[in-house]
Amino acid sequence: ATPATEIGYRAIESVEVSPNPSTGEFELKVKLAKKYNVSVVVYDLIGIAHFENNWQQIQELNEQISLPLASSGIYLLRVITDTDARDIRIIVTSKNYQGQ
Repeated sequence: ATPATEIGYRAIESVEVSPNPSTGEFELKVKLAKKYNVSVVVYDLIGIAHFENNWQQIQELNEQISLPLASSGIYLLRVITDTDARDIRIIVTSKNYQGQ
């Protein structure tokens, strides 16, 4: 059984990615409930990692992420702690995309 203190508890309070869509350059902001070791991985839809990094004992993360070799498409950004994980879909557009 799960202890009552853990029911509904989320280590990851928020994850923000901007801009999204982007040309492969974006800012990641993560807020945690307390200090944790954190891993961030960006995968394409066939499971190839295009970015991977780890941070030790942090409560907030503000990181510029660059995917210089990523082609246009949908990617999965995964934030992982020892007790929680969050997935965010990110869209990479071609470098000369102007938007509509």
